[in-house]
Amino acid sequence: FEEREKREKPRLDDKVLTSWNALMLKGYVDAYRVFNKLEYLQAAIKNANFIIEKQIKTDGRLHHNYKDGKSSINGHLDDYATVIDAFVTLYQVTFNEKWLQHAKELLEQRESQHWTILVIALESGFSSLATFNRVFKAQLGYAPNAHRKNINLAYSDE
Repeated sequence: FEEREKREKPRLDDKVLTSWNALMLKGYVDAYRVFNKLEYLQAAIKNANFIIEKQIKTDGRLHHNYKDGKSSINGHLDDYATVIDAFVTLYQVTFNEKWLQHAKELLEQRESQHWTILVIALESGFSSLATFNRVFKAQLGYAPNAHRKNINLAYSDE
């Protein structure tokens, strides 16, 4: 034990990643649905507000990480996908349109940057759009375009 204490300690990676926070947010919402414990929903809402306040830039784009009170690095595709999905999931339990509005704005932000499903598939490491669509549908139960259509349908009265 004494010899081990003499070794250099591993560095601590204590940054906050936007996509991981979105996954946690969705996990809290799922836990709230299953166990009906209000503290899970409150944790999800607190996390969602953190993402809005700290991880969304003034121009509407996402940051990728947060550390020592500072957000940095432009958001990656997985940041947008997980945050949009988490906000839609949060809307489904709260019916607060704030979450759906934020999801829509983030989706529009990505679209304004000319992200097609093919580009998304290739950036995500898939060799073809067909493979991406198959995996996406197997994981989420619907095709990639259906998610976008669902968000647009929710705002069809505007």
